[in-house]
Amino acid sequence: MGKRIEREMNAAFCERAKKPLRRKKELILLMLETLKLFYIEEISCEVQGKVIITIEKMRRINYFMKDKFFSFYFPFSAEVTEEGIRIYDPVSDIEIDNRMLSAMILILGRYDERTGNIETMYDNYCEDVCEEGMEDIAEKAWETLLRIIAAEPGYIRYDYDEEHADKRIHPLHHLDVNYFSECTYKIGLPGEVQREEFLDLLDIRKPCRYLA
Repeated sequence: MGKRIEREMNAAFCERAKKPLRRKKELILLMLETLKLFYIEEISCEVQGKVIITIEKMRRINYFMKDKFFSFYFPFSAEVTEEGIRIYDPVSDIEIDNRMLSAMILILGRYDERTGNIETMYDNYCEDVCEEGMEDIAEKAWETLLRIIAAEPGYIRYDYDEEHADKRIHPLHHLDVNYFSECTYKIGLPGEVQREEFLDLLDIRKPCRYLA
């Protein structure tokens, strides 16, 4: 039996999540910032979206907002305990708590993947993290982040897009597969997709869908 952990998003975070993802750095930063929501007792302001982490044979983090759903690989495991939620790396069993998230966000936030490289990122990471008083978790944050960067993102998005709708080129209802502009493509859909339908589409335990 798989796990399903949910968290609501307020309007401000929905605006953050709606920003186009064009690079792996942007996708990972969104995921790390999202996980901080799971350590907040309750969401302030009006709820306008939801995040659902599904941990089955496949692990995914799924975002649901008006007219847009998207999903990508979730590299961690999570469980609800009496003390609250526990998020951890299933490879190393390292706890992904607020301090670990802050360290990884700091490391990745300073990295420009278009002009830099992993070696440049390594040269800067220790100084950045130690300046923030996180020397004790610097190496763990670095190793965990490297595994995330190396992983296949498995990105897919459902859009309902009236503004750019074109029956042949940009269908009103469609799936966008991949996030790099150089390799993305659309699959037109006959109608609206509901949240549970989207989750079922990505659940390999459920009956497979076919292109008509």
